[in-house]
Amino acid sequence: MNLITLLLPGAIVTYLGVRLLVPGFICLNRDGRLSAENHRGEFLPTAVGLALLPAAVVGVWLTGDVAAADAVIVTAVLAVAGLLDDVAGGGRERGLAGHLSAARGGRLTAGTVRIVFAVSAALFVSVARGAPWPELVIDFGLILVAANFINLFDTGPGRAGKVFLAAGGILAGLGSAVIWPFLGGVLAFLPYDLREEAMLGNAGAILLGGALGVAAVWALAVPARYLAFAIFLATHVVVEAGASLSAFIPKVEVLRLLDELGRS
Repeated sequence: MNLITLLLPGAIVTYLGVRLLVPGFICLNRDGRLSAENHRGEFLPTAVGLALLPAAVVGVWLTGDVAAADAVIVTAVLAVAGLLDDVAGGGRERGLAGHLSAARGGRLTAGTVRIVFAVSAALFVSVARGAPWPELVIDFGLILVAANFINLFDTGPGRAGKVFLAAGGILAGLGSAVIWPFLGGVLAFLPYDLREEAMLGNAGAILLGGALGVAAVWALAVPARYLAFAIFLATHVVVEAGASLSAFIPKVEVLRLLDELGRS
């Protein structure tokens, strides 16, 4: 029995679970209970990416990977944090700088709570691994910046899912077993996103970012972890500086074609 055969059940279970759960999440949100404005100015059910969590938990445990417990803890904590942001967010603060500025002014935003949850999850996993101090620091930083990485791309139909499939596919190729169920879940969710029937929301996007971070910590050698951290951090810095990914992607033909692939 080869490695692919061992890992497929987790991905398949998550795929089928998400296909089963997403319609129910859409129905719950259809009356505007939890909706957000998309790039067209239309309001769609959001936080539907939360459907990935219960399906992925089962799929992750089926892999039997050493990172399974970390993946479940981090994604569950981040999903709750993202859901709080989806429910209570919508203020004028934007980006990390905006939320930290609000905190300095004595205002607690949903985004600030999300940051606290992400820091706590990253710290827990990095310390629990029992690695030496230099590794502990990079593991903490990597999970922390990865948590919001996918969320940066959740600005167009299917864009965040495609970025996750690309990054997660690389990690799967490098030996991460725990990422497979999340790849299956995103493949199941992607058609709904591309047809503009549902949105990942913060709950789904940072859940996937957390999965990327845990997979990277366990699958990559230390030098590769530094490289991954630099890529994730640089993307954050560029976006925080005011650069628009939605404006940049159409200017690069290959990226534009990939971005539009599968859209209605």
